[in-house]
Amino acid sequence: MFHQVVGLHITRHRGLDLIYRYGPMPAVRLAELTGLKSGAETGIIDRLEKA
Repeated sequence: MFHQVVGLHITRHRGLDLIYRYGPMPAVRLAELTGLKSGAETGIIDRLEKA
């Protein structure tokens, strides 16, 4: 799968895809789109920024 090729966990890949599609958004909105809690989404965003 593509996310494995680029070294991203599927959850991070999905978040990155949503940001790519809809543009910048608050973590709360991203959490709504992914179905995750905003705290979990913040952790994913932090890891994406480091990557």
